[in-house]
Amino acid sequence: MNSALDDKLDRIRQRFEQFLSWKINDEIGGLLGEIRENRWEAYFFGGVPRLIVSGTEWQQPRDYDIVFADPDFVGFTKYAETLGGVKNRFGGYKLNIAGIEVDAWSLSDTWAFRKKHVQNVSFESLQKTVPFNVDSFLIEIFPQASGTKRNIYCDGFISAEESNTLDAILKENPFPPLCLVRAVHLAHSMQLNWSSDLVAWMADISKTTSWIELKEIQLSHYGHIKYGCDYWDRLEKHLSALVSNCSFTKFRPPSNDGTNEKYFSH
Repeated sequence: MNSALDDKLDRIRQRFEQFLSWKINDEIGGLLGEIRENRWEAYFFGGVPRLIVSGTEWQQPRDYDIVFADPDFVGFTKYAETLGGVKNRFGGYKLNIAGIEVDAWSLSDTWAFRKKHVQNVSFESLQKTVPFNVDSFLIEIFPQASGTKRNIYCDGFISAEESNTLDAILKENPFPPLCLVRAVHLAHSMQLNWSSDLVAWMADISKTTSWIELKEIQLSHYGHIKYGCDYWDRLEKHLSALVSNCSFTKFRPPSNDGTNEKYFSH
């Protein structure tokens, strides 16, 4: 048993309890109350768990990703429809609750499970369905049994934190250009380097992604353009040069003004 890891997970559980008390508004609280009352097995996934453990001040999340155990998702869909939830083409539901977006889906409808890129459909295996290690993080919203601790699965996230490195988990993805945009944003917002494997993957995506695509993705995902056309041109040149010389282990993408890129040699 790893006592250091157990201590870390207990600290995450504490912060999660504080987050539920301090930052959940009444409308989202109503959704969580429904999950608790019906004893639905459900997990926060990706961005919200990351937010909970980062920094000392929390902002209200702009969106929540919630994954349900398959049998419990049936009950949730009936509740979602009373809130005006809209079913998407992947079988999940999108809700707008007091201006906050909630994406919810059943475990087996996770894209990587459906496409057989990841076997063994389980919440623990859900960690392997994400593009990046920092996304590999899920927290059980309410424990299923009274008196037990919340389940937390965060192998990839802990690896990123300890190595200060953004790395690839699953390269098969329905939206590769979005992966490129997010990889840059995550590196800057979390002060992470890219692994050599991630550099090679992002170089491949960059070659086949147009500025128009990158612009539309940023507007859709962030509401504004974080990185202009010149930035992506510079980045593609950096990545191409790095892949050609293979004399690095990690890379920090340049900032918006073209400075602060960092290379780490073998």
